[in-house]
Amino acid sequence: MALNAASHLIEISDFSAYFEEKKEKDYVVGLDHISLTIDQGDFLCILGPSGCGKTTLLRSILGLIDLTDGKILIEGVDGENLPIQQRNFGYVSQEYSLYPTMTVYDNIAFPLRRMKAPYQEIDSRVKQAAKDLGISYFLSRKPGELSGGQQQKVAIARAIVKNPIAYLFDEPFSNLDPEQRSELRTLVMHLHALLNTTFIFVTHDRDEALTLGNKLAIMNDGHIVQVGTKEEVVKHPDSMFVADFFRGSAYVGNE
Repeated sequence: MALNAASHLIEISDFSAYFEEKKEKDYVVGLDHISLTIDQGDFLCILGPSGCGKTTLLRSILGLIDLTDGKILIEGVDGENLPIQQRNFGYVSQEYSLYPTMTVYDNIAFPLRRMKAPYQEIDSRVKQAAKDLGISYFLSRKPGELSGGQQQKVAIARAIVKNPIAYLFDEPFSNLDPEQRSELRTLVMHLHALLNTTFIFVTHDRDEALTLGNKLAIMNDGHIVQVGTKEEVVKHPDSMFVADFFRGSAYVGNE
């Protein structure tokens, strides 16, 4: 897929997704008429309270949730014509999802082996990703020998080796202690600059979003209620909900 200069990397237009509520035999809204554009190089943080639809939106971009209305374009191609494996995203969740019987090296190499990449290419890309993440020294270890923060670095490295068009993070630091979260935030900011590509990062932590993102999408009750830079969102909120959401954050009042 080739992206022309006038196109957005991802364009979501009037997208809705509804889910059947088993007890009521009815449908409830997951996402309600979402519209959002994401451009090459964005570090977009999608944030809001629990249950607002953040993860549902991310999974929709991945292709794991079918739309009810609207459209998602990926590099100008209708998402309905793109199976999950052809969307070329790197995905990192809060669960590390590593294979416990494989070494770190083999976990990182796994997606490339599935793609039947040549051995030399696999070896080169695995070692480069490990270097970028600072985990070269434990490539021969098993996941059970690593801390939570180290395991998440392996999961990020596994996403990097695919050279995706964008990285999608679903609250990846939720299971880590504050020290590990701080270290991983710094690392992710470094990777965004190093890889010069698009990051889409879901979080409920407003200060995490304000630290990481150059663009924020605030969600509530299945809607996107404001999109903008952190300066625009914090200093010029479109609603009382947004103003209240950021009240007391570390960023408010900082110039």
